[in-house]
Amino acid sequence: MAKTVSVGEVAAKAGETKWGPATWVEARDSTRVGLPVIIVNGAKDGPKVVLCGATHPTELSGTAVIHDLTRNKLNPAELKGTIIAFPIANPLAMQFGRYVSPHDGANLAVSYPGSKNGSITSRIANFIWNEATLGADLIMDLHENVSPCLLFSLVGTCKDKQVERRTLQLAEAFGLTVIRTGGADLGTPGTKGGDLYWAEEGMASGIPGFTVELEGSFESRFDGSQPTVQIGVRGVMNTLKTLGMIEGRLESQDRTLVLEGEYSDKSKQGRARQQIRRYGRQIAQGNENRRGHQPLRGGGRNYQDANRRLHLGLDDHRS
Repeated sequence: MAKTVSVGEVAAKAGETKWGPATWVEARDSTRVGLPVIIVNGAKDGPKVVLCGATHPTELSGTAVIHDLTRNKLNPAELKGTIIAFPIANPLAMQFGRYVSPHDGANLAVSYPGSKNGSITSRIANFIWNEATLGADLIMDLHENVSPCLLFSLVGTCKDKQVERRTLQLAEAFGLTVIRTGGADLGTPGTKGGDLYWAEEGMASGIPGFTVELEGSFESRFDGSQPTVQIGVRGVMNTLKTLGMIEGRLESQDRTLVLEGEYSDKSKQGRARQQIRRYGRQIAQGNENRRGHQPLRGGGRNYQDANRRLHLGLDDHRS
């Protein structure tokens, strides 16, 4: 029989979904800012999965994915295990509609595991790390890029190859193009060479995890109707099925372009690998070895040959 699961001040009994502020941080003017959490605690024991949305609050697709999953798709009476979701992982930046926390300039994505005695963003990261991340069977950080773009999952590397293989298996089950990454040195605000994403820090601690990049929109709706949200929901559900938490067959991500094979966001010299260009060349020549039906579209940071561009959008952000 599953037990009650608590994250800070929020607790859910077996077969319940509960939500509320898990903890609070205090700004310089004594304003208390809450960190919302949603716990879907299955009626039966099983894996623990942690989701973060709005790590960068200019990217709300992940928040909409979590909203639709926890409100409409997941039934705790039928779930094996626990979903812990932080729909607005960085409430500090959310207050100002910023990419990073204006209070300390910190990028939550690379602030883990954080510190109880650190800056205000570091304390939020430390809470998410200690209260939810540790002991998880999978962590997923839901982001977005500026439209139009390729939707993909970023998977890092780690010394424990079993953890790395498991992460790749789950990322592939999500159903999007898988791109290998070696860190967050992509020039985005609040990052520097050598920084690791939350998911990569998790992998280093023996926890499978990957970062999902969906397609952004300046009109975020929370009714589950946006294609990028549907793709995100389908992907999370696929991973839960792979973990044995819910029943059903994996669903193909047939509403977006999905590239086969393994890719990297950089070479050893920090440049795009030739595999990306090879795929752009194949599609430009009509050899469409891909799943999905949408054409390649250009913009942002591009890995390109002379004919076509593959938009990853890795250096596009809204500040």
